[in-house]
Amino acid sequence: MTNKITFTQARLKNIPPPDLGRVDYVDSEQSKLIFRISHTGNRSFMVRKRANGKLRNVTIGKFSDWNVKDARIEAQRILLELARNEDPISNKRKMRARKTTLDELLTLYLDNRSLKPKTIEDYQYKIHKYLSDWLQKPVVEITTHDVQKKFKELSMIGETTANATMRVFRLLMLHAVALELIQESPTKVLKNARLWHKNKRSKRVIPSTKLGEWLRAVQELNSQSAKTYFLMILYMGVRSSSALNLRWDKVNFREKTAVFNTKNNTDVMLPIPEPLLPALKKLYKDTGEGDFVFPGKFDESKTMWTPKKHIDAISGKINLSFSSHDCRRTFATLAEACGLPTTMIKRMLDHVTDSDVTGGYIITEQDTLRKAFNQVAELIKTLAKDAG
Repeated sequence: MTNKITFTQARLKNIPPPDLGRVDYVDSEQSKLIFRISHTGNRSFMVRKRANGKLRNVTIGKFSDWNVKDARIEAQRILLELARNEDPISNKRKMRARKTTLDELLTLYLDNRSLKPKTIEDYQYKIHKYLSDWLQKPVVEITTHDVQKKFKELSMIGETTANATMRVFRLLMLHAVALELIQESPTKVLKNARLWHKNKRSKRVIPSTKLGEWLRAVQELNSQSAKTYFLMILYMGVRSSSALNLRWDKVNFREKTAVFNTKNNTDVMLPIPEPLLPALKKLYKDTGEGDFVFPGKFDESKTMWTPKKHIDAISGKINLSFSSHDCRRTFATLAEACGLPTTMIKRMLDHVTDSDVTGGYIITEQDTLRKAFNQVAELIKTLAKDAG
């Protein structure tokens, strides 16, 4: 159903929605300008014209975003494009692409992804710190030459910094391709020209000769949160992010289990080894009323950061450099020393086993898994004791 009226802002605003479907109104001053209102109350402007034998409906925008005067002007521009056999929708997309900045693209990407708060903060930090001079630059103007130059600059800071920053930037530019803001990501040059720095896989672990000193230094920490965190990543081998995002409602003291959210955003239930339970129960008295096992110091609605200050304190005390991931690597090394099967170790570390033909058929029972975790805990106890 179409009605012809003279468009005014007040008149269009007061048109009642139909009981069902939608109704189109034609502007008596600009016969190709359409005002559409649906039974849900949605109001919008559009242009309707036959071009190349086809009836084209080109949306201008929501009524709330346009006034009648501007809608008529925009309708005239679209009609001119159609007369030139141009595609107004494609032209509009290109115009949007010419205006979309890197900062806006970052917002679009984060809004369209279900990411953990820490990941969001990390992406924002890398883009704002290392690509700050590109923030207000339209993404369509960022060239392969720009990427090569920036990668070289970041490499002077550090190879890891260059790789990590450009990986985040690559995610954003691939999103821009998906949104049809650009045709191809300029980061392809890093692969085609073989510019990516090779990752140097660390093999660092906490030596068995230092394990006793390390555990004593951890037990002497003033912070119960930091103490429990270190014991958890050593005795359970979980990733730092999984430990930090653990919630109290996922900890079952009666069953002695904890459900961790993994980097793949899936949940995995693991048994809590005996040596970890006392520290975890003590921490519950401090933070148990909140959501997170390891809440932020100033904002309990967020998780605490990796306790780097305590890592430095322990490192200085026992003259040993280590990272959180070294604890996970130590756990894996000790699990192997216990003679545990590879499929079991993968399950304990929450590594994907479906691609492993044998692993795909094995479902590890909690009791079997618990015995394996406690077996590693016993080896840690023995090594710590032997080391004095």
